[in-house]
Amino acid sequence: LAACNGARSIAAHALRQLDAVTVSSNLTFRERDGLGEDSSWGLIGVVNARLDLSTEERSASVFAEYFHNGFGLDALPERYLDLPADLNFGLARQETFTLMRNYIALGGDFAWNNALKQNLELMMNLHDRSAMVKTEFSYMFRDYLRLQFGLITQLSQDGDEFAPLQIGITPSGDPVTWGGGSRVYLRWEFSS
Repeated sequence: LAACNGARSIAAHALRQLDAVTVSSNLTFRERDGLGEDSSWGLIGVVNARLDLSTEERSASVFAEYFHNGFGLDALPERYLDLPADLNFGLARQETFTLMRNYIALGGDFAWNNALKQNLELMMNLHDRSAMVKTEFSYMFRDYLRLQFGLITQLSQDGDEFAPLQIGITPSGDPVTWGGGSRVYLRWEFSS
């Protein structure tokens, strides 16, 4: 049992290897309002299964994952300024990066050679069926130097979580949006 920012929490991690499949889970039970005996608890957790498809020449794997945010919403709000305090708390602490409760992710990675790797992921919101896709190529120059090139795009309708969300209107009447859309990135990573 631990306490952070006035809220008590209990965390558990489990890992099990079943031949070529690794199943893991991370669960955190956190007090909703931090007021002690009368408060309820919420669960933030992920369960992941990864199948190793590697050969002697190349590494490869596929995975399926389920994520639950007990502090998340069942439906998106009309105004994002009115998110529940518990959800804002989790977003601020980076315990979660989503607004709703239940998600699945499917994906995999493949090494083209020792230096060049690619991954592909699909993440879907189980409430509104919005989805986003991410693919990334990573080239390792040295053990400490990597170049990453990727694309993140949404497969969503207006009003869904992964679509651009309208958070306001400019004085001229144009919508102000947040998130969603497609993004291409190039990242230079250096680690010592």
